[in-house]
Amino acid sequence: MVKVLATVARVVDAFIQARPDSKIRVEGSTTARSRLYQMQFVQHLQVINEKYVITGSRGRQEELFDPRKKYTSFSIVAKSVSHE
Repeated sequence: MVKVLATVARVVDAFIQARPDSKIRVEGSTTARSRLYQMQFVQHLQVINEKYVITGSRGRQEELFDPRKKYTSFSIVAKSVSHE
């Protein structure tokens, strides 16, 4: 699974570089899958934060990603772009 997520991360990076105004939404098909994504974001947060802004959602409430909170979905945008 780690190899798959690493591949997805590379594809997301390439996609956002090609389309910097894009917003990528990540949502697990199960609670466990969403938790796995969150753990990967936390593990690589320092590197991710260099180029991207991550937000987390619980229901309709979206906020800046906080590694101490549990989210059901995530959004990723380039740091220079704001989708608020």
